[in-house]
Amino acid sequence: MAIGNFNNIHPEAEEELNKTIDYYEEIELGLGYNFALEVYSTIQR
Repeated sequence: MAIGNFNNIHPEAEEELNKTIDYYEEIELGLGYNFALEVYSTIQR
């Protein structure tokens, strides 16, 4: 699940981030989405 535009980070970091988002989604529906929103929000600062 890719969320937002993570063009500001290295492609390998983006790949790892997307894997982490997927992992959290497997644990609990919506958890990966919420994690991605927090990361995206932090990157935009």
